[in-house]
Amino acid sequence: REPGGLVLGPLQALAAPLQGLMGAPGLRPRPAGLLGGAVFTETVFAWPGVGRMLVDALLARDLPLAQGSVLVVSLLFILVNLAVDLSYAAINPKVRYG
Repeated sequence: REPGGLVLGPLQALAAPLQGLMGAPGLRPRPAGLLGGAVFTETVFAWPGVGRMLVDALLARDLPLAQGSVLVVSLLFILVNLAVDLSYAAINPKVRYG
């Protein structure tokens, strides 16, 4: 018997499905929905944030600010997806990239 096997075994078995629900390859709406929902929520409730700043920049036709905001949000989205992919490979040893 492994030490901690009663605790770590079920947690390792549960980690891959939970990670899949959070945004595994093929299930991308979770992170994208959070970023898209931020723009909607900030605009409706007039909360300050990147989404509200982007909407205000577009309405004021401030193209450099709008382009910078889209670039930052896009990079954040790419980094979140990369982290999900790498963590999925770390959690599930059967997954191989490359």
